[in-house]
Amino acid sequence: MTGLAWQLAELARAKQMSVWICPDLRSYRQLSEEIAFFLQETPELLWRFPAWEVLPYDRVSPHHSIVGQRFSTLGRLLSTPNPTGLILTSLPAWLHRIAPPESVATHVWQLKRGQQFDISQLKTRLAEAGMMPADRVMAPGEFAARGGLLDIWPATETSPLRIDMFGDDIESILRFDPETQRSSDELESFTSVPVREVILDKPGQDNFIAAFRARFPQLRKHPMLSAVQAGRPHPGIEALLPLAYAQTARLPDYLPESTQIFSTENIKMQRQLFAGQVRAQFEMVRASSEPSISPQELYAVETAIKAKLLPRTGI
Repeated sequence: MTGLAWQLAELARAKQMSVWICPDLRSYRQLSEEIAFFLQETPELLWRFPAWEVLPYDRVSPHHSIVGQRFSTLGRLLSTPNPTGLILTSLPAWLHRIAPPESVATHVWQLKRGQQFDISQLKTRLAEAGMMPADRVMAPGEFAARGGLLDIWPATETSPLRIDMFGDDIESILRFDPETQRSSDELESFTSVPVREVILDKPGQDNFIAAFRARFPQLRKHPMLSAVQAGRPHPGIEALLPLAYAQTARLPDYLPESTQIFSTENIKMQRQLFAGQVRAQFEMVRASSEPSISPQELYAVETAIKAKLLPRTGI
């Protein structure tokens, strides 16, 4: 795929926003590495929007790092005037229904050294974003507060961060080793992103609880509903993501109108195959006692993909 990766890297440098839809997860992973190689000097031109890498309707939540990268890209798209570069995504991610822009704008935010922030309010916002309180931070998606210190392991970071507060002022932001507790690099700022795609803030909780009760009146004691009522995420809740939002969005809703969409010749056939897989998974879940929503509510499986082909080159 090196020739394709080179061509897409050139497209990323074209001072416009373009999208390449990979037909499957394998080609997404390979192109992600190869395009990054060609864009080593301008890595910001490659915008990644990966798929969840879990089966449709699975009762397993996507990994924190994948969710973090998706929200990071959505947040950048909302906050960057006239964004340019290449968005690399895959067919499932392109068809996926996701959180609307107003929710992403609220829950993707930056913390800077010298900024004023009430630590109790900060803890509330982290919990709403799906992060879990802990006595000691040992894994991504956790946070711990002790006096004027707040340890947090954002989904987009390879190591946890220690925020030292002086009153309501952020005095320092340091990376630290979770095993030795030793601090290292100091940061000027970092971006906090949700670690769950179902954001359980007050509107999210209210929407989910009301929709769940209306759709599944026979499942009022289901552990997923109980968890949401307590403000906690539940494994696999993403299979019911639309219940948490008054209206969902898709990746195209975050893109400039002038964005060019590109993909492979067989993307229509791949969409049909994927739609069949989603429907088959739905029928399996519907035959059980687990709550489920229709394939069209979770993915835009009936929506045609209007993508161009890249010009042929001699590479």
